[in-house]
Parts: sequence; C-alpha cells; structure tokens
Amino acid sequence: MATDASGGVGEKAKDHVHVPYEVVSYYAARVALLECMSVGATPFTFLVQNFSGDEPYQKMIDGINRALGEANQAQATIAGSTESNMVLEQSCLGVTVIGRVHQSALKIGITPKDAGIALLGKPLVGEEVVSQEKDVFPLKQFDELLQEEGVYEIIPVGSKGVKYELEVLAATNEWNTLQVPVNGNVDLTKSSGPATSLLITFDGTMEALLKAKYSSWWTTLASKIST
Repeated sequence: MATDASGGVGEKAKDHVHVPYEVVSYYAARVALLECMSVGATPFTFLVQNFSGDEPYQKMIDGINRALGEANQAQATIAGSTESNMVLEQSCLGVTVIGRVHQSALKIGITPKDAGIALLGKPLVGEEVVSQEKDVFPLKQFDELLQEEGVYEIIPVGSKGVKYELEVLAATNEWNTLQVPVNGNVDLTKSSGPATSLLITFDGTMEALLKAKYSSWWTTLASKIST
C-alpha cells in the first residue's frame, strides 16, 4: 500500500502553485504508483480523497487514469470520495494505491554490497516540475526499468531528498554504514517533489548499458557501494 497527498496546488485562487487539476492528480498518482510498483507489487485498487470540491473530481480522475495508462496499470479500479459539505480555500488531494506481491518477489533489501547506485531524473519541486518536465524520469519508462536485468532495487525519491532515501536503502539492506556518495551535480537534501527522480541500485557490470539506455536522466552516484 502506498499513498500521497497534495495541498495548495491546483486551480483555486489561494493555491501556491497554479496548475490544472488533471496535472495535480497525475503527479499524486505517479508517487503512489512508483512506490507501490518499485517493490514489485501490482496495483489493483486506487483510492481518491478529494477536498477540492465536486467540480474538479472528474478532472482528477482523468489525471489518475493518465498515470495508470502510462504505468501500464489500467486494470486497477478507482474509488473515491469528495468533501462537499465544506468549501476549502485551497486545493487538497489524497491518493492511496493498494497492490499485491508474493513475499518471495519483494524487491526490498536485495542489493549486494558490490552494487552501484545511480539517480534517474532530477529532484524538482513546485513550479520546477512543470517548467523542467524534461528532467523528470518518465512514468512511461518505469515499467521497462522494472524489468531491466541488473537492476536490483528502485527507490522513488520523495520530499526528504536523496540522502534520506540512501539512509533508508542502507537500513533495509542491513548495512552498518553507507558512505553517502557526493556528486556536485546533485543536491542530496533537496525535495524531489512528486518523485521526479529515482534511486536505483545495479550490477556494476551493467552500468555502461544502463547508462546508455537512460542517458537523458542518468547520474552515477557510485559505481560501487562503500559500506
């Protein structure tokens, strides 16, 4: 199960970032889908909590359907609810995706110590997500990335940044320490907003092939993990 929330982003006058509701729901759905699918699960139910009023609801569903289609998960059913008794001054949306995976197929804590680490996409937040869309790792590419030989784990980067997700990676793999890779082109503490970037761990012998295939978004953080 994975979830995401969005507040102050939408079409209301007092929103901090003004974008269409289809875009708001698309990126919220993106986060939940990436988090669910990255561990090997297949989504089967999508839940929507809409606090922006009745009128935007269908637009939000359209954005979610777009995300499901790009992720090749159109089979997932959608259920939702709208707060229509109270009118909020800012847009607010919550989404939850429920998936299933056999315990033996979970892609958590399976990275060997001699693996490499790369960042796909760029940490972006707010208006940057729209203005620098070319730097967002595409949802359309994600299903293909999941199937790549030599990719061990995929970790969507959230609002706490790359450094935090690296620490989670170390904890789930039960490494005592992890020397955080330093790359001058990457802000390790910046929010990655709606999971605009992903960490991957990979077989070092596959680095050149993977880098060539995903060159538009690829940044090597470490060709070999140092623990």
